[in-house]
Amino acid sequence: MPVRRILCRCLHTLWALTIVSCTSTGLRQDLGPVAFSFGHFGFESVPTGPGQVFGAEKIRSYPQARRGLLLNDGTVILFFETTRPATDSEKAKRLAEFERKWKLLAQKNGSAHPLEKAERGLRQQVPGSPYLPLHSFSAILTDFFSGIGRMSKRIAYPLARNYLVRQPTVVRAGFVFDFPGGKGKEILLDLKEQYGPEPWQRIPTGAAVMRASPDGRFLALNSEWGGILHYRISPEGAVTPLGRIDGRHPFGFSPDGRYLFVSVAKGLYRIFTLPSESDPGFRRVPSPFRAIKDVRLPIRQNHQVTNVKLVDDHLLVLTWHDFFIHDVARNRLRRHFRWGGRSLLITPSRNALVAKMDRSTLVSVDLKTMAIRERSNDYFTLIRRHRVYFDNLISLHPQERYLAALYDPGLIPPGKESLGESRLFVWDLERRQVVWRLRQRLEDPAGGFGYQPPATFTRDWRYFLIAGKDDGLELWRLSKRR
Repeated sequence: MPVRRILCRCLHTLWALTIVSCTSTGLRQDLGPVAFSFGHFGFESVPTGPGQVFGAEKIRSYPQARRGLLLNDGTVILFFETTRPATDSEKAKRLAEFERKWKLLAQKNGSAHPLEKAERGLRQQVPGSPYLPLHSFSAILTDFFSGIGRMSKRIAYPLARNYLVRQPTVVRAGFVFDFPGGKGKEILLDLKEQYGPEPWQRIPTGAAVMRASPDGRFLALNSEWGGILHYRISPEGAVTPLGRIDGRHPFGFSPDGRYLFVSVAKGLYRIFTLPSESDPGFRRVPSPFRAIKDVRLPIRQNHQVTNVKLVDDHLLVLTWHDFFIHDVARNRLRRHFRWGGRSLLITPSRNALVAKMDRSTLVSVDLKTMAIRERSNDYFTLIRRHRVYFDNLISLHPQERYLAALYDPGLIPPGKESLGESRLFVWDLERRQVVWRLRQRLEDPAGGFGYQPPATFTRDWRYFLIAGKDDGLELWRLSKRR
């Protein structure tokens, strides 16, 4: 049972609440140029160019779905779990397992006070002094934070226990493949293999992030309890579970479909190779994926990672403050830009398109020469000169002139709060204007567990899939009018 991961999530949440509380009482730290929320405005106020350049029609709706994938051929993949309330017997078994794991976790962590360790170390440095030197500000912080930690553990115990024990029991799970042309297929997963041999072990994964390889051969799914579940997809639509990889979001596939990257810890990423059809281990279970490299980057603990991409033997990691380009083949940091950004895309020509934070521009970074070229501003201006920033870059047209992106309508004007939703639009990089927009209210890409963009496009921009705020998933067809 993944009890330890549940405890860690509870402690992390309590820690975040504590920091927010400290911030509101004046103990505020510099969080950098974080884009907070900015009020609501009428969607009709968004300026567009002369006429809509694109047209779109809705093909299909999935009102009950919340998470899905769009493959480049227009196939939609949905993951589902059917549950029932847990029985008293199942709750009792979960409680017993929780108590056992909690006891082991407490024994492993120990009860030593961090300040006591720091005090002993300082007294060894100044053995003849009855008082400790006051220069150690870190010791003061250690005392403060350790107190928070002790309080968090006391609060986390009942929260984590109740959260785990009361989870429903999965009775049916699998994938739905909706192929172009309206043909659908449901693939059920083996509950014993996926969740455990006993019913009390079958807790919903809470999966919120899914990724597919560009050729559609492999599928990766991030479980709420930790780890990346991965599957092989046959041309006929059969799904074979391949196992679990230790890691968390962000994770994803390279554009050529040769590699998978997974975040293991802060600043640590693991690279896996994907087998080919001719590989003798392709059909081997457990996983035929092979870890080939660990990449460590000097990312500060308080720096939030906004995007990670893997392309042409380069791992690209973007934070609010830095942009790292690591050469995986030579295992060296090739470039460290001292500026950050909100979002990152890999262009069809294998360059990096970044929405920079410092100058509010879209820049293209040539991954061969490391040359930087400004492509456009990453905002448009309303009548009252309110700037609307591109929060998330979604896709670049094959001709690399048009950019699909999202913005939060709650970010206008400054000083307001997010609405927890987003809007989809297309930006002309040459004329620097909005040339198409969708009126539907979409999910917030930063909301919930992990990051699953509420809009995805096929490589040729023929189809796009959106996650509506209230309407589930919708598949649309996009066409260029002129």
